[in-house]
Amino acid sequence: MSSLSEMRHRYRQPPAGLDRVRWFFLCFAVFTLASSSFQIVFNSPVPLGFWASGALALGYLLWRRLREYRDRRLQAARWDAVELLALFVGLLTAGPLSGGISLLYGGIFFRSVFGSSRRLLVVSAAYLLTLAVAAGLADRLSPTSGFHWQQQVIGHVLGIGFSALLLRLMLTTLLTHQAALDGDRKILSAVIDNIDSAVIAMGADATPFLRNRAAVTLYTDLGLPEPPIPWHSRVALYRGDGHTPLPPEELPQWRTLRGEHVRDAEIVIGLADGTSRSYIVNGQPLERGGLPNGAVLTATDVTARKQAEEKLAHLALHDPLTGLANRVLLRDRLMHALQRRSASETPLSLLSIDLDGFKTVNDSLGHQVGDELLVVVAARLRMALRAEDTVARLGGDEFAVLLGSQSEAVAMQAAERILAILADPVDIKGRSVVLSASIGMASGMGRVDADELLRNADLAMYAAKGRGRHRTALYESSMYDTAVQRLVREGDLRMALERREFHLHYQPVVSLIDGRMTGVEALLRWQHPRHGAIPPLDFIPAAESSGLIVPIGEWVVAEATHQLREWRARHPEAAGFTMAINVAVPQLQSKGLIDVVTGALADNGLQPVDLVLEITESAMSEHYVLMATLWALRRLGVALALDDFGTGYSSLARLRLFPVQKVKIDRSFVQEIGRDSGEAVLPAATLALAHGLGLHAVAEGIETVAQFQFMRDHGCEEAQGHLLSRAVDACTIATMLDSGQRFTPQPALRPLAPH
Repeated sequence: MSSLSEMRHRYRQPPAGLDRVRWFFLCFAVFTLASSSFQIVFNSPVPLGFWASGALALGYLLWRRLREYRDRRLQAARWDAVELLALFVGLLTAGPLSGGISLLYGGIFFRSVFGSSRRLLVVSAAYLLTLAVAAGLADRLSPTSGFHWQQQVIGHVLGIGFSALLLRLMLTTLLTHQAALDGDRKILSAVIDNIDSAVIAMGADATPFLRNRAAVTLYTDLGLPEPPIPWHSRVALYRGDGHTPLPPEELPQWRTLRGEHVRDAEIVIGLADGTSRSYIVNGQPLERGGLPNGAVLTATDVTARKQAEEKLAHLALHDPLTGLANRVLLRDRLMHALQRRSASETPLSLLSIDLDGFKTVNDSLGHQVGDELLVVVAARLRMALRAEDTVARLGGDEFAVLLGSQSEAVAMQAAERILAILADPVDIKGRSVVLSASIGMASGMGRVDADELLRNADLAMYAAKGRGRHRTALYESSMYDTAVQRLVREGDLRMALERREFHLHYQPVVSLIDGRMTGVEALLRWQHPRHGAIPPLDFIPAAESSGLIVPIGEWVVAEATHQLREWRARHPEAAGFTMAINVAVPQLQSKGLIDVVTGALADNGLQPVDLVLEITESAMSEHYVLMATLWALRRLGVALALDDFGTGYSSLARLRLFPVQKVKIDRSFVQEIGRDSGEAVLPAATLALAHGLGLHAVAEGIETVAQFQFMRDHGCEEAQGHLLSRAVDACTIATMLDSGQRFTPQPALRPLAPH
């Protein structure tokens, strides 16, 4: 392998400093020949023919060496017969100046090519010996008398001294420039060796004559064979995709040796251990005389970058926690599946899966346990499905499954299979967690696109969630209409709060002991400008799902407490009167509820005991999240009541944890009273349970005297219902307060309040 300096000497264009020396040498030679010719004419004691032959001989020598220098073919002197004869004739006939030319000629040749001063001295000594012989012969041959060779020697010595002075100046210039070139070579060598990319310079036969440190490492680490053994004999070569074989003739080094400029060619080298390395190769051909004569290649290892790109691509299309496909990849596969289905009419189904109560797991056991649970769910989904089915995590606890080539009936069986496998308890860090899910299914039949199918599956899933736990639902067009109506309803709700379209009605709460009205429950009503009165069941769920229940609830608290202050200011009978307000789970989850309640009480001069906040049993499922808020309200002094008691998720263990003082027995229990003597056992047991827990009981939905009497006889403290009064406006409540009416359970009794 040749060195870097050899490569530069072989292929680099001559620097400007050497060009200046060359032309200085040429001009000096021309000047010397002209001076010699002038000497021939005026001072020559030698016949003219000798001078002519000497001039031709010196001219030949100059032309020969200058041509070699121009073609960069300067080599060790081969003193053939013609060159020796020309040198002797020149010395014999041209005189002192020709001697200087000879010395200059030999000095530059040996010193610049071989870098040796010793050789220069040898040439000078040989020249002086030849000069003495030539001068003696010239003296004898001269037709002029009195021309002695000693005079010739003295003249020649003077010429040599003058020529040596010029030669020293020229050689000093050469050596200074050569030192600068050596410094450049060292810097260039250091730069090339410190390049991370492998740099390989090779000749026309592909044999490297220069490799930097990275190139040596490349050959060593990959076990690449040394030329002329081809790489294909030891390693597998592929195109940039890592799979398509790369033909030998398309290898970047051969393309470059053919004269092609290679830019950013990517090759993959497959190794014996099964791994591979990726390289970006650039090639620059080397030319001589306009023809390719070698190549310089740079190879950059991009394996780590490729792996990072592949990892990023995987992360862009997969969920980082579970490794499942994400929404982007699911949508892409769904689009391709729909395109294939449109051509072959192959049915496909999409399942949308949402875990029930997963937020409670995160809030109670921590997000780390929640993440581990999601990983288990992902593994179970894979187990329950075929390898060709796509399982995706869309975010949070939402998953989706794309089932190809399956009918709706088979897809529903797959959904039931998923529910069954998810129902098995999961043991995580010593805790047993039972999962349930809601699954909606949409079929890719007809002219439907990917986004529409995803939307349909989501709508079916929400419908399944509304049916209860462990439910599945198949998409129907009415679900879309309902969703559109919900969206419109949410928009109307936003405007309703701004336009003051809400108002409150109040239903009296009556003491079953003395028939006195002890308070009211504030009930929200909406008077739509186009659709009229909208039932609460039609807009409260939309308000809760959209989060609008929070600002609406703040308005309800402010309006209800303000109305209670008005009643107390104008009606003495309202002393001790309480205001019950329903509070939804999103309100309890908001951080500002305590401030809203505190501010409303302070603004209206009320005490915390004047306010009763009613929460539903569904809040029990969020008890870990809501417990802090409920206890803060209890410490504030606000009474808490559990609404619809006995119908939801209550358990004695959870109920004991809740800081409630009242339970409101659901109307479904109360309505059974009077139908069958056996049915009255349940409301009686519910009352006994409430009293056993030390809770105040309120019966809801009292519509008959028998119900009124039963609940009173079993110790129920308060009641409300249509028998006593429907929900009425604030003026009607004021009238009731003024009348001081007592509600008594007489059969002929008609409610004082209008229905």
